Amino acid sequence: MRPIRLTMSAFGSYADRVTIEFDRGREGLFLITGDTGSGKTTIFDAIMYALYDETSGGNRSGNMMRSQYADADTDTWVEFTFEYGNNIYSVRRNPEYIRQSKRRNADGSARYTTEKPDVTLTMPDGSEFTGNKKEVNGKIVEIIGLDAKQFAQVAMIAQGDFMKLLYADSDDRREIFSRIFRTEDYQRIQYELQARYKNIYGQLEDNRKIYDSRIGQIKVTEAYNERYRQLCERKEPDYEESLTLLGDIIASQQSLYDSLNAEKDELTGQRDNNNAAIGRAKQTNSLFDEYDKAAAETLDIEQRRPQADGMRREIEAAKRAAAVAVLDDKRTDAEEKLRQSEKRVKELATWIDEAAKRLDRQSAELSGISAVYNDECPKLRLQAEEIRKSIPDYDTFGSRKKEFDALNNRKKDLNNQKAALEEELSRQKAYQDGITAFQNGNADCMVRLEKVNNTISDKKDTLDRIRKIEDLQEQLVKMRKRHEQKSSEYLNARNEYEHASACYERLEALFMSGQAGILARQLEDGMPCPVCGSVIHPNPAAFNNEDVTQASVDEARRSRDKADAARQNMYTETVLAKSECDNQIKLIEQSIQSVMGENGQDEDIIGLKLKTEKELTDAGEEMRKLNETACIYRDNEDKLKKLTSDLSDMSVRVDLLKNEISQDEVQLAHMESEISALSKNLRYSDRPEAEKIMKELEDRIAAVEKSWLSRQELVANLQKELAGKRGEADNEQKGAEKLRETYEAACRALADSVESEGFASEAEYKEAKRDKAAMAVLEAGIAEYDREAADNAVKIKTLAGQIDGKMRVDTQEAEAAVVRIEKLIREKSGHMGELYADIRANQEIAGEFAKMSEERAGAMHKYRIYATLYNTANGSLTGSVKINFETFVLRQYFKKIISAANRRLSAMNDGQWCLMCRDIDNIDNKGRKSGLDIDVHDELTNSVRDVKTLSGGETFMAALAMALGMSDIIQNRTGAVRLDTMFIDEGFGSLDDYSRQQAINILKGLADGRRMIGIISHVTELKEQIECQLVVSKTGRGSSVKWR
Repeated sequence: MRPIRLTMSAFGSYADRVTIEFDRGREGLFLITGDTGSGKTTIFDAIMYALYDETSGGNRSGNMMRSQYADADTDTWVEFTFEYGNNIYSVRRNPEYIRQSKRRNADGSARYTTEKPDVTLTMPDGSEFTGNKKEVNGKIVEIIGLDAKQFAQVAMIAQGDFMKLLYADSDDRREIFSRIFRTEDYQRIQYELQARYKNIYGQLEDNRKIYDSRIGQIKVTEAYNERYRQLCERKEPDYEESLTLLGDIIASQQSLYDSLNAEKDELTGQRDNNNAAIGRAKQTNSLFDEYDKAAAETLDIEQRRPQADGMRREIEAAKRAAAVAVLDDKRTDAEEKLRQSEKRVKELATWIDEAAKRLDRQSAELSGISAVYNDECPKLRLQAEEIRKSIPDYDTFGSRKKEFDALNNRKKDLNNQKAALEEELSRQKAYQDGITAFQNGNADCMVRLEKVNNTISDKKDTLDRIRKIEDLQEQLVKMRKRHEQKSSEYLNARNEYEHASACYERLEALFMSGQAGILARQLEDGMPCPVCGSVIHPNPAAFNNEDVTQASVDEARRSRDKADAARQNMYTETVLAKSECDNQIKLIEQSIQSVMGENGQDEDIIGLKLKTEKELTDAGEEMRKLNETACIYRDNEDKLKKLTSDLSDMSVRVDLLKNEISQDEVQLAHMESEISALSKNLRYSDRPEAEKIMKELEDRIAAVEKSWLSRQELVANLQKELAGKRGEADNEQKGAEKLRETYEAACRALADSVESEGFASEAEYKEAKRDKAAMAVLEAGIAEYDREAADNAVKIKTLAGQIDGKMRVDTQEAEAAVVRIEKLIREKSGHMGELYADIRANQEIAGEFAKMSEERAGAMHKYRIYATLYNTANGSLTGSVKINFETFVLRQYFKKIISAANRRLSAMNDGQWCLMCRDIDNIDNKGRKSGLDIDVHDELTNSVRDVKTLSGGETFMAALAMALGMSDIIQNRTGAVRLDTMFIDEGFGSLDDYSRQQAINILKGLADGRRMIGIISHVTELKEQIECQLVVSKTGRGSSVKWR
């Protein structure tokens, strides 16, 4: 990714539209410089916001980037054009922010509106990418190949973020590298192996569960209980043994089934023979039973004969009564009609009496209503007319009252606005006071920062001198070892010399003694001795027989002289080694005294080192906090300026609101006086109430008129209806008299018919009377009796012929035998049914087990393969390092990145220390998020330490080297993410002059013709070291930029 153009509008410290063309720094190193708070970092914020909808430091969202200097009609947005893979893309984005609307409220006050967030992405062909905000963000990540967090760690190192990639844990680095080097396929292989492993494991578990379930369903005979128990106790399925056991059980069950079936067939034959004999006996016995039953029926028929005769007489009397019943029905009909007519006459008489009374009441009420109508209605009409004439006055009163209420509501709204504004003003003043208190309390933060920075430098210098002392002490140890070695060699040389000297002296003495012995053998008394000159020889030397020659004495002397020379040399070297140790001790003492003072002791240096390291760590933490405080302090300066302006505007608005409220109160008092005067002439509160009263009066008048008219109509209707009912009553009375004459004639005709039909009385007639249903029952009973008698006679005659010459047979014993045989057959059948079900169930299980055995064998083969592959890829093999497949691949890239980083780092720190990928044997096996850990190898002490022990400057150099190393590896890898640009925000202030120059040289070499590298920094020396500069200037109306 390479920037081409950046346009910012009302963004951050830039009030107007500002465009930066990056052609000036397209292929090289450039510096972004300017005063504190001028908007240098805002450039990085704009690029990050355009691409990822967040700022470079991640501390400010887009809706916080609306420029405080922007006019109300200036929109806030960022447009960023960049090149990737020879394609040009452009993204334009605006945040959600609140701005002053061009329209104002009705009262003239400012209206505010919310600008919705939006983003557009223009593709290389000029078309606009279609999608919502989330989809556009995803497309940008897809194009660049990095998300915001990864981009910030690799290509845009924001202020304070130098150590993030360096200090990231192994899992975070894996996520970054996975996307950069596109190793997702290795992770997918892990997931696919895991899925297949779990799938096969699930198949095996399902197979085992089904096996466990089905093994418990085997129908076992007693003879195989022990084998079955042992099989059930096994933890894993044993299909071979299961199938063998099932085969044996099924064969045993089938044999028993065949035996039971043969026994059942024999019992069935016995039962069938007995049943045939019993059937013949029962057939003969049934003939005797039927004859006895027919004889009993004959006796019953004879006993019912008198009853049948009585039924015949009853039928004959009923037929005579039927002739009388015709006249009886006529009399009953005449009687009912007479009763209904007399009832109607009574009802009409009762109604006429009640109607006459109602008429009297309604006539009295009509008189009362007429009096009300004539007296009250004129008064009510007069009242209604007075109200109607006063209606216009109510309109005037209502209008003024409405104006009064509107003005009063406006006053309340203004009071509410004033209260809210005063509350906001108080809150903003409190906020201003808080910021001011913070600023006052931290006004010396830059001085303290400088002081802490000096402290860190002093502590580092102390640590450097302590390390030199430690180096001297290590050298002293070596010197002492050399001195001890030389002393030992000197002792050996001295011993060799003493031995050679003793040997020489012994040989010389022997040689001289031998020579004296030779001379002594030639001496005689009186002959002067050639040695001492004496002529008397009391003790002449004895002759020595040892063969000691002059040559051997000379050789011994030369050996002695050589050993003496060696002894002298070793002595000199020992003295020199001792002198070196003494000098080294003095040098160490002097170094310790220079660090700790004159009373400093060797054993105190370790404590001083620990104390200094702790103080350096504390100072580093204090410096971090002071840096944060300084950033807040700089931001607060801008906030205080804006707050001062805002508070002034608020105070003006409060005063304006107070004036408006005062004017409204005066006008309200005048209107209230006017309304009071109007209300005195009005009986009601408003026009709706007056109209309501007027309508009630008119409704009352209408109601009285309606009641008077309706009551008149009701009285007339009652009079008319009463006259009609009276005529109807007269006619009904005449009809009743005629019906009575008809009824009496029917009674006489009925009495004559009863007598003529031979009945002694009407009661006897009614007793003999039967309805059609009763007659049908009597006639059917006589017919049934006659049929039964005829059938019984025929049956007696037929059965007598059939039993002639035969006798009854006893079947109890044969039937008992059949019952016993049936019971045995049922028992056999039940046992056979159970056996058949058991055999079928066991055969079904055996079939399933045969199939499941093949399936489990195949699954187990796959399981062993996938388990090994999965555990290997997942880094979970027992006894091995917990590194998964993707991490193992990424380690190779990681090592290349560190190697490339160390090439730059070596030039910056003169090879004093380097980064290293933590050795695989030292990786923590407790978790699986490891494998991409960084350590520091100190070349001076040949020791390995944690990367977090690096100082601030060392951290910046390491982070820069890591970013450059990653960029190298990415560029060298075909098809990977292309990073042709790097931005660095601050960090150079933590370097000394030499390290800073080395870092600049490396960046210049890196940027030469291939990359664009932008640096933002307050370090003055960088302005002299970097020629191409983008200068950011700060004014009272926002910032501006220009290339220099």
